[in-house]
Amino acid sequence: MNRPTFVGGLIQPVTPLTLNYMNWKKFAVVAQATKAGCKSETPQGIARFLRKRQHLGRLHPGLASLERGERNARNIIGGIARQEFIDRKFMRVRRHGLYDQEMMEYADTNVRARNKRLKNWNDPKPTLIAGSHNEMQPVDGGRYKGRWSKKTVWSYTPLYHSALHLYRSGLTVELHAAGQMVRRLRAPAGLRFDSDSLGVRVVAKDGTDYHPTAGEWRSPKFATLVRSQLAAKRVAIKDHQIAQRDSRRLTQIRERGMATCRVSLEDSRRAGNCTEGALRFAESRLGMDRAEIVAGGHLVHVAGSRLLATGDDRAKAAVLNAWKRETTISI
Repeated sequence: MNRPTFVGGLIQPVTPLTLNYMNWKKFAVVAQATKAGCKSETPQGIARFLRKRQHLGRLHPGLASLERGERNARNIIGGIARQEFIDRKFMRVRRHGLYDQEMMEYADTNVRARNKRLKNWNDPKPTLIAGSHNEMQPVDGGRYKGRWSKKTVWSYTPLYHSALHLYRSGLTVELHAAGQMVRRLRAPAGLRFDSDSLGVRVVAKDGTDYHPTAGEWRSPKFATLVRSQLAAKRVAIKDHQIAQRDSRRLTQIRERGMATCRVSLEDSRRAGNCTEGALRFAESRLGMDRAEIVAGGHLVHVAGSRLLATGDDRAKAAVLNAWKRETTISI
């Protein structure tokens, strides 16, 4: 199968760092394996230990796909250690997953083709670990009782490497995909990079932000696309603010009119209130006589301001109905 292509030939291979150069024994992935009971001091021994264990996902998310032998395990250990080395060296890089439709489709097709016997596939998801690209992550779905014994329901999630490396200065972002650095972006003039719960975003000086898509991150016209999206978002925010302001004005005008209207028993009934409930409310909250209201229901009126002062929602509905009756023009 062909590897996915990237716009403008922006793939720039990164020189890999060797485990010996990094002094890999100091990294967290090795410490976690040692804490779990591994006594080996070589990458091969640690890889063999991890391959035989069933709780790999608890050690590190990238170790959950170790099903293809020691070589794959050592590659994943190297990938984790390389990234940890970079993070320790610069101390200003944060990694965020990036959903990429092209990479997702490629990983789904490739992983399924290499594992035709497996079923129960989940949707592919991005991974921050370069060594997990085009691998699969088993997901324990629980056990059920079969005819003769208990069985475990397994599902499988294809993984594809797609991540954004955000420098804490907010001026640089690196796009990594398929185990390589695709491109390095500098923040356009007047903008800076930041992150929130939705991922990496572009923030303007006025606080307007936008989360670019995978295609926009790769596009040679990144700055133009982002500025147009920010401008459109500013227009949408302004329109929303104007609509809210007009709504508040209309609400104030209506409430002033509702306070001056006169509410009858018929208005309360048209608002959906039952007659008995309205009469009890008038007796207990307004101190009115039930007999007087029943005798002249269309003549006895209560000021809207008096009903609104009670704070009762049903009383407010009756006032609103009376206001509509008084302000509606009938022909």
